[in-house]
Amino acid sequence: MKLNLTDRYGKLPPEAEALLELGEIRCLGEAKGVLTISNQENVLRCEQCNNQGRFEPVLVGNRFPRLTARDPLRRLKEIRQFLLRLPHPFSQ
Repeated sequence: MKLNLTDRYGKLPPEAEALLELGEIRCLGEAKGVLTISNQENVLRCEQCNNQGRFEPVLVGNRFPRLTARDPLRRLKEIRQFLLRLPHPFSQ
């Protein structure tokens, strides 16, 4: 979709890119069983529904994942990449 918009209108403003990234994050989260996604400073907090229907936090090495980007758009891209690597809860 982003490619179609870029072809038609040229380079997207950062606000439009952020809106598209947010949409992708929401779709990916839903596909991976992630119910909540939030961040506070550099900590990413996600809750995922497991195969027994319980909510559990998504942890990396027994702690919440850390975000390294400072720029908001890059931070959204980092969250999207994290969700892409996340296995589906029912495939574990």
